[in-house]
Amino acid sequence: MKGKTVLGVAAGRFPTVLWTKDAVYTVGLNGGQLGYLQDPNGEKFVSCPRQVSALHHKDINITLVSASDGATVCVSERGDIYLLSEYQCKKLASKQLNLKKVLVSGGFLEHKAAPEHLKGPDN
Repeated sequence: MKGKTVLGVAAGRFPTVLWTKDAVYTVGLNGGQLGYLQDPNGEKFVSCPRQVSALHHKDINITLVSASDGATVCVSERGDIYLLSEYQCKKLASKQLNLKKVLVSGGFLEHKAAPEHLKGPDN
């Protein structure tokens, strides 16, 4: 991230998302909502911002981001809407212009990612 200008930050209980003009970076518990595959070494936490390769284009221009426990949504200047969930990045819609705000809730959080962190106060 050195030398990059962060345009925005969004956070859920487990993920934190930062974006620049041409890239999206995520950090936190990787339960599928960070936009990349499970770590082959079994690491459950991403402690340094890691770029979401599926959202790295010179013309992507991310303008809006929302994060929940189990999903992340990113909107580009062209109105493309991307969902980061279940260890994937999926394009949901195009040409959704003039959006002022985006909100995501729910999603699927891999329950095996770190069960000790997913327990509620009554468990």
